[in-house]
Amino acid sequence: MMQTNPLGKIALKMTLADDDQENSAIAARARECGYRVCTGKVGSMDLQNIIGTIETMARKSGVVGDGVVDQHALYHAVYECCSGFMRGNLILGGTLRTLGSRFAIVRGKIPGKGQNEWIAAAMYGTIGSPSKGFEHEAAGLGIIHI
Repeated sequence: MMQTNPLGKIALKMTLADDDQENSAIAARARECGYRVCTGKVGSMDLQNIIGTIETMARKSGVVGDGVVDQHALYHAVYECCSGFMRGNLILGGTLRTLGSRFAIVRGKIPGKGQNEWIAAAMYGTIGSPSKGFEHEAAGLGIIHI
């Protein structure tokens, strides 16, 4: 069943998992199908920290390499994901907004799209005022070819 799932759906499922055990099971099934995946949590009032954390995790886990093509594709997938999560307004601390989310990066081939690899970045969590109780749910997804 997992082999027919596009990368974005797998990444979103990982971020929406109810707990770490469910997340690990989704990741294991994706790896069995040939995808490279990583997941983590990030929170900040600074977009640079969020993008940097996600990119570092993707490199350390082996989802992407150090080459310019991998890094460029990852950056655009994460940036597109953040843009969706933040509804196009990529400003946090300057407007007193904070972001806390689970993220997932999935890399592999999309069935029916040839031999090229794609990368998906997904986030699910909260965004809002840095005061507890004043945030709301948000989700974002970015997909780009490598």
